[in-house]
Amino acid sequence: MPEQPGPLEFERRVLLRLGVAAATLGGASAFVAARVSAATRSPFDPPPGVRPVAVAHTRPKPAGTATLSPLNIVSRAAWGADEHLRGKADFDRHVEKLIVHHTATRNTASDWPAQVRGIYRNTIARSYRDMPYHWLIDPNGFIYEGRWARAVPVNAVPNGEDAQHRSVRGGHALGHNARTIGIALLGNFDDHEPTPASFRALIGLTAWKCERWNIDPQAASPYRRDDDDTETFPNISGHRRVFSTDCPGRRLNAMLPLLRAAVAQHVA
Repeated sequence: MPEQPGPLEFERRVLLRLGVAAATLGGASAFVAARVSAATRSPFDPPPGVRPVAVAHTRPKPAGTATLSPLNIVSRAAWGADEHLRGKADFDRHVEKLIVHHTATRNTASDWPAQVRGIYRNTIARSYRDMPYHWLIDPNGFIYEGRWARAVPVNAVPNGEDAQHRSVRGGHALGHNARTIGIALLGNFDDHEPTPASFRALIGLTAWKCERWNIDPQAASPYRRDDDDTETFPNISGHRRVFSTDCPGRRLNAMLPLLRAAVAQHVA
């Protein structure tokens, strides 16, 4: 029987199919230096009227590898969140899991911040206290701050934490909101794969949070649900793993092993 490809070889093959250079996954991921993003930070121009803040990699990387591009993060103020709509925030002192979603909205748009504002308004109208997700990613790789954690200066990086370094609790996975972070890709990925730019952003964002909270991206650990029962599932999971739903879409869900392998390479 032929030898099965290891995770890095599997990763390389899928990236080639996506048209992404395998070198983009090299290096470590300490995202600790922040500065205002320039247009050259992304192959795509920022959304109109939006000036993202870049989160840069500063840890030395192994010889012969390349780091991911800085993450282009769009704050709530930049995408136009109406702060009068949201309710009170709750916080967790640690994070155990990251849960991947799709928004099941259309895959093309001329104004992605408007899409984010629409999701915000719609979820508030459905009695959510705020945006359910911690982060949202558009097809061009821009990352939108989701649930409010604290007011940040214009040129500072929103990190989903309050001044006491607690993670804001989301509303993205019923029974599994405590001590988790929800990341949603804008679009529907039942029949389409995410763009290379959005998947690279997902890798970088997930690596940032795994490193921040000391989460093993390849492991599955016990989790105490809101009803006090305990279940074990991967530390990086799709929404369908914890709830009866199609989210994050069939095609994106199939790419989660690749995501875990790529993130593990960064936080090793």
